[in-house]
Amino acid sequence: MITLALCLANTGIQRPAALDDQQYPRPVAMGAVQWDAAGVFAEYRSFIRQEKSVSASAEKSHGIGDRVARSRGLPERTAISWLTNSLKTSTHLIGWDLDFDLDVIRAALIRHDANPATLIRPQLRTTSLAGICATIVGGQDENGEAVAPTIIEALNAIAPDAGIYPDNLHTKAEACRAIFTVLCAENIISDMEQAA
Repeated sequence: MITLALCLANTGIQRPAALDDQQYPRPVAMGAVQWDAAGVFAEYRSFIRQEKSVSASAEKSHGIGDRVARSRGLPERTAISWLTNSLKTSTHLIGWDLDFDLDVIRAALIRHDANPATLIRPQLRTTSLAGICATIVGGQDENGEAVAPTIIEALNAIAPDAGIYPDNLHTKAEACRAIFTVLCAENIISDMEQAA
């Protein structure tokens, strides 16, 4: 089994818009780690150049502004190509808020005239860790709904000996890998996936 951990920063929050809407959030940076039973064999980190200015709220959220994205960023098509090529060899994709991240990737593929359904294969197993960690170490809101912990809180509770401080997208992908590995070793992930 080859697993890919993905963390994305994007230009906005999820909103009720169609994926082909030009205002749909765009990826600004990506961090990824790919591994198998022998260990990590690929790592990826990149800023992604934007066609339009990054909004002040998005910059405040993830700290990546126009200057950084333009001076050090790859074209969106190049970054997305790396990801879709990695997905071709992966059997499992994990991330913190993977459902939203995948929608951002699908919207980017549509902008570049690619079919998300052929590049993000239906048989690819996916695991979004925020929801799982909400039931394990999260809290509850005033309505009794589970609230996901931050990735740092989850890492400290589930894999405290990992030696990772998730302060950028690459180390957040590493944190997702560490959390996922512990949850699999304790049979929590497979049990939850079978129950779903």
